[in-house]
Amino acid sequence: MKKLVVTALISFCASSAALAGDGRIEISQADMASPPYEITNSGSYVLTENLLVTNTGVYGIDVQVNNVTIDMNGFTLTGPGANSQDGIYQAITLRNLRVHNGKVVNWLASYKYGVRAMGVNNQFKDLQASSNYSGLFSGEGSVLIACAANNNSAAGITCMKGSIVNECSAVSNGDRGISVSAGSTVSKSCAYNNGMDGIHIDPQSVASECSANDNGDDGMSTGFGSAVINCVVSGNSNHGIAGSRYCTISGCLVWKNASNGIVVLSDSYVLNNTCAQNGYLSGDGAGISATEDHTRIENNHVMENDRGINIGAAGNLVIKNSANGNTGSGVPSADYDFNGYATTYGPIVSTNGLITNVNPWANFEF
Repeated sequence: MKKLVVTALISFCASSAALAGDGRIEISQADMASPPYEITNSGSYVLTENLLVTNTGVYGIDVQVNNVTIDMNGFTLTGPGANSQDGIYQAITLRNLRVHNGKVVNWLASYKYGVRAMGVNNQFKDLQASSNYSGLFSGEGSVLIACAANNNSAAGITCMKGSIVNECSAVSNGDRGISVSAGSTVSKSCAYNNGMDGIHIDPQSVASECSANDNGDDGMSTGFGSAVINCVVSGNSNHGIAGSRYCTISGCLVWKNASNGIVVLSDSYVLNNTCAQNGYLSGDGAGISATEDHTRIENNHVMENDRGINIGAAGNLVIKNSANGNTGSGVPSADYDFNGYATTYGPIVSTNGLITNVNPWANFEF
């Protein structure tokens, strides 16, 4: 009887996953002999070395259960290239995946990601996604902190509704750098040299203290009812900040974008921004452009743009702004260009010397 018990115990241990000293389940290269590595039990997993998947058409790690943590432990999960699936995959019906501290590279099949976690309430931290088709994707209610997506063929970082992206970077991706769905926040993040928009936020979202420079379309773009606050946006191939309706754009430095520095649709508020040298490449762009009605443009400084403040519809309000040197090659070129539309505006004061105008809503040009 004792011999049978010992034999059974040895057989059980041989079939169980290796455990680290802290009880986490270890994942080694030996576990990738017949990928994907399938996680079917909730718990904590840790990589013990770099993992290489050479098989085509399979995931690297397939998470099939809720409540999983994967510590990549500073190692890299490398895919087989053009015929891959996703590096780490989680289905949309799942929740509570945490992946941190590692790299995912070379998952290059069309529409595949280094990490694609489609479920809810996921967390990524300290991840690097490079040279994949797309970098990182996470579902609703996700939190991404200190992640970087670089040189992916399509998107860099994509999150669904109600997500937070903080201290992340997206550089030289083929499509959008960072993109979030409705009700999300992007903060203290940067997007540089991406093929499309640097940062895109869907309706009811916020982007704050971000930079978006030298991207192939708009530096930043928004959905309805969103806010862009205290951002630096420069050198983009289309607009600097493209706002939709019901947007607030405040406290931003918007410089040397090919088209308009800031452009908004109706019912928006553009406040306390500095817009300089926009329209610089195309010779046709305003520092601030309101293309529809009911927008309030207040207390901005526009300088050396092709046009300063440009109005494209009746029924807007322009007060307490300052403008200088907006005389580029476009026609017309002017500090304040209302294009004949009925606009409510403070008087435009252009005389040198002591300011004698007492109207508190006055605009200035100098």
